[in-house]
Amino acid sequence: MMAPAATALGFELRVLAEDEDVSAVSAVPTTPVGDYKDLPTLLDFSKGLDVMTFDHEHVPTDHLRALQEAGVNVQPGPDALVHAQDKLVMRSAIDRLELPNPAWASVADVDALVRFGDETGWPVVLKTPAAATTARESGSLPRRTRLRRPLTGSLP
Repeated sequence: MMAPAATALGFELRVLAEDEDVSAVSAVPTTPVGDYKDLPTLLDFSKGLDVMTFDHEHVPTDHLRALQEAGVNVQPGPDALVHAQDKLVMRSAIDRLELPNPAWASVADVDALVRFGDETGWPVVLKTPAAATTARESGSLPRRTRLRRPLTGSLP
């Protein structure tokens, strides 16, 4: 989505695409295919860049730190990106800044989830702390009667 605007402003873009059929391949002339979870691929891709950024939060934070240590200008940096990668870090930061934040809690078992729902009201939304990549990692629980098993693996 940023390709037309960046090009109009005179910026040269390079995109590391995870597959040949992603839309970036047709939008940006310099689009090699590679694995963004592979540090050597990222280090090779970063050669000659003025700045490196990511369009999603799934790049491992350790890789971002390694890129910075190698002298790559990564923006936003890993200290910022972790807020998109971990919902508990994000919610805690919002609380520390005293910004509006929905009621939330870190729950590790059904009892804690039921307590939270009873205290704040049902329905509740349950999400994994790590960045969700599938619908099975978040879900709405309209009432406590849907809680029939431990909080492990996929959500109810």
